[in-house]
Amino acid sequence: MKREPRPRIVLALAVAVAVVAAAVGAAADGVAGCRLRSVDRASYVAENEAIFRRIPGFPGARLSNSYSTGETAIDTCLPIANGEPYGNFTTTHVYKTARPHRRGAIVRYYRKRLLARGWRWVARSGFDRPPLDSVFRRRAASLYVSEAHQGRGAWIVTVDHAAYAHVRR
Repeated sequence: MKREPRPRIVLALAVAVAVVAAAVGAAADGVAGCRLRSVDRASYVAENEAIFRRIPGFPGARLSNSYSTGETAIDTCLPIANGEPYGNFTTTHVYKTARPHRRGAIVRYYRKRLLARGWRWVARSGFDRPPLDSVFRRRAASLYVSEAHQGRGAWIVTVDHAAYAHVRR
């Protein structure tokens, strides 16, 4: 004998579906203030790459790898971590030289040249002397340099052209 669903369960499911439908409809209209779609990866990464073309390169360095990583939007409508929708993409270039350099030489190089081009030094991590990484800012853009693995002859530069877009100066 087949049992009929209880009215309370059916009513609860109907309410849940209506709430989700309303939230999705409001979000699609921009009313709820939450994001359902990722930023356009191709155009976002192209803006990041444009910054790489405008910053000085370390002498003798060659690009050994490049990748872009999406970061989950902070205003997502969905309870998802580490997934879409993406609010931004960071683009990382991994550089190598034929031989390792003195500790801190790469960070000092970028600091000197970036400050001369209007970038501001923002932060570094740890208490290493000399510093093995630094974060720089110019308008909305963020640039991170790390030579933490430079002992292997490699270091990274990571860019997000709009990292500070929603932060007041």
